[in-house]
Amino acid sequence: MARQTAIPRHRLARVAEGQSASNNDQISPPSTLAEITALTGITDEMVAGRSIDPEAVEAFIADAAIVTDRNPRFDRPIAENDWPVFKGVDWACSQDEIPWRENGFEGTKLAYLLADAGLFADAHRASGDCCALRHILSSPFGAEGRSALATLLANARQATIRIFVVDSPFDRKDLLKTHGYRWSNGTNGLRRCWWRDVAEHDLESEFAFLRAIVFLRPVDLPTQRISARERYSTNAPS
Repeated sequence: MARQTAIPRHRLARVAEGQSASNNDQISPPSTLAEITALTGITDEMVAGRSIDPEAVEAFIADAAIVTDRNPRFDRPIAENDWPVFKGVDWACSQDEIPWRENGFEGTKLAYLLADAGLFADAHRASGDCCALRHILSSPFGAEGRSALATLLANARQATIRIFVVDSPFDRKDLLKTHGYRWSNGTNGLRRCWWRDVAEHDLESEFAFLRAIVFLRPVDLPTQRISARERYSTNAPS
């Protein structure tokens, strides 16, 4: 993790401090552990007996305005489970909430972003990835020359609308999946249905798609307004 400060024009002003730690509390099957070692070079021996100090995490994140993550749909629930302080912080996704492809980048993965920017970093290690992303976010971005960080902050502050496609026809499941919808199996108090977050200005056109292509009839569906505080969280409204 690295703490960074953005000045009013949304350019990176300074890196206040950084922390890197490992945790051996998680138990994974041997096949998964082998994949992790092959990907990161981290072995069981390197993390044996080590843990992440929860008080240090709370102190580090206490005054954070927002957490930037490459895959918050996966990472945020884990972070909230281990360190509840993350439930009270806004989160942003630096992979999906920045229009990389529309601004000349070949892909959204960090390795592609670095290559297009003429940079290189050791991949799949937390400290290296944080440093690399920091350089990408602080670089000029788009036609206006603002930083990618400015775009990320602006998009993260925009509320989205979560559409719950309840009682959808079974034979439309592949269509919904292709259109960006995700399936919720109904656990943890969530609705059992397909759902998707859309920008507020896209809500009318999204309902037009659902009525014309999915349900083939007029339909009203439940929706929920989502902010950066709830987005990607286990506490997101259902």
